[in-house]
Amino acid sequence: MSIMRNNLLFIFLLLSVPVLSQNQPPAEITQHAIKKISVTNPDYSDIYYLEHLPADYEASDKTYPVLIFLHGASEQSEDTTAQNINLVATWGPPRYIEEGNDMTFTANGTTESFIVISPQLQRGTPDNWSADYLNDVVQHILATYRADPDRICMTGLSMGGGTIYNYTVQHPNILAAIAPVSSGWPYNPYMVRRLVADRLAIWAFHGQDDTSISVEL
Repeated sequence: MSIMRNNLLFIFLLLSVPVLSQNQPPAEITQHAIKKISVTNPDYSDIYYLEHLPADYEASDKTYPVLIFLHGASEQSEDTTAQNINLVATWGPPRYIEEGNDMTFTANGTTESFIVISPQLQRGTPDNWSADYLNDVVQHILATYRADPDRICMTGLSMGGGTIYNYTVQHPNILAAIAPVSSGWPYNPYMVRRLVADRLAIWAFHGQDDTSISVEL
């Protein structure tokens, strides 16, 4: 388990830090499938997401590690359709995928290909990325894809990064590793103890000169 988590964290280093010179979304989505999760909670809209599958997914019967990417506040949908889901690919893993990255990496002699799921939050949804809303995404992934349940990972930016901590505390023992980026997550001793108790692999990134979310949070 420790070797696996070290490999995942190494890959996070490649994936999680945004390409700062690229801050515009692609005009259209060409390298992902656009899918939808139907939710039963009347407070939430259906969830559209970008799907990336490994090149050999259809031809194999093996399971794959999963990377879930959560966008920040600026990439939310303005309505209940997928008409501006291209915003999700402004940063992070979906951006790399749109630029041709196949999400296959070799670390410490082990090569892994990732299923990458990048959901889009509708602006005005209660509680933003609530833990229960996000858990609908996780459970959909486990029910829909050949996902390795021991290798579910999450990364996200800003609002998405903060949500990762909340989700991990409220739904422990689901994620193998997390990499929050510029997350606004105020220090809470109880939540920190829960993260430590879960023995979760964490690699957090935050710019010292961040003017939107202070590194002191």
